[in-house]
Formats: sequence, C-alpha cells, structure tokens
Amino acid sequence: MVKPLRTDKFEIETGYDWQNWIKFLDAASASALAHGEIVAKIEAVPEVSGWWAQTIAVAYEQHIGRRLPGQRSDGTFYATLSRTLGSDAELARARWIAMMNGETKIAGRKLAGEPTTSDTRSGLNWRCKLDDGTRMTINFLETKPGKTQAAVEHDGFASPEAIDRAKAYWAGMIAKLKERLDTPPFARAADTIRTQPRQ
Repeated sequence: MVKPLRTDKFEIETGYDWQNWIKFLDAASASALAHGEIVAKIEAVPEVSGWWAQTIAVAYEQHIGRRLPGQRSDGTFYATLSRTLGSDAELARARWIAMMNGETKIAGRKLAGEPTTSDTRSGLNWRCKLDDGTRMTINFLETKPGKTQAAVEHDGFASPEAIDRAKAYWAGMIAKLKERLDTPPFARAADTIRTQPRQ
C-alpha cells in the first residue's frame, strides 16, 4: 500500500507547516486549479523552491482527493524504491549493467528496445522501456566515499495495484545487486561489462 506524502518536513524546509499550507491553498481556491497553477501559487511564496512547491502541490491534491498516493497528474501511477549500497556509484552501475545483460524480461515484461545510460550531476542513470508502455530508471548517486544511493522509479502504470508488485520486484533486484557488490573479489577488473548505449 502506497502511503500519502509525508508533510512533517514542510515547516523546516519552507517556514510554514502543513496546516498553514492547507489554509493558504484553500484561500486561493486551489481545489479549482490545475496542478501547474497550484505550483505557481506556492512558488510565489518567498524562499520556496520549485521542488518543494511540486511536493506541496501533490500533497494538497492528495488531501482534497484529486490524486491517489503514487499517482501522477496525468492519472498514471509510479513506484519508487531506494537503497544504500556499499560501493561507489560507477562500480554499482557497472555491476548493475553486467547483471542485466542478456535479460529479455524485466518485471515480467519484455524490453521495448535497448536500455540506455546517462551521466548527470545528480548521478549515473540506467533506463529502459517495457512493452506495456511503462518505463524504468535506476539512479546511482554517490552520497559519500564508498556509499551510493540506488533509487528506482518505475513509471506509467494504469492502476495503483501494480505499484506494490513493482516495488517487490525492484527490492529483490537491488538485494541481488547488493549481494554481488558484497561478494569478493571487489574489483573493477573482475567485471567484464558490455557498455550500454548512451542516450
């Protein structure tokens, strides 16, 4: 079961607690506004970043019953999962690529094309599209030397029932990756990796 967004950090990050945001948005008749318009109302408040504006807007839409937990503004659903790995980001992604090489099905669905990779300031990515129209990204972000956060996002589900199944699958895959990273020899030279095409 996907839980609603946590609102306890709103006051720390924005200076206003959740009840104040509800009063502010109710007064602005936000329930009659589209998602982007709600975000714009929140962004007009001084020192509120775009990321927190998006988060508060989603929480408000859940609060008024417009959006279910795990639901996008277009009506589709997504699953997310994150785990901490005991390696640097480059090695974690390399082991992931090696592990996924030769896989024809992911989360019970066939691949729709070759997976791709990209390197960004916010981490190293591996992406794929599946034959049911969903898409998946795993981001490897090195949080400190020898520690990497692996964050999975599987997007485009038609119903919320798919979320728990997807999270269970990705939890198992990340556990398998962690086991490989923890198994000696822990060396780059030990891996024979077919580099995936970059997007």
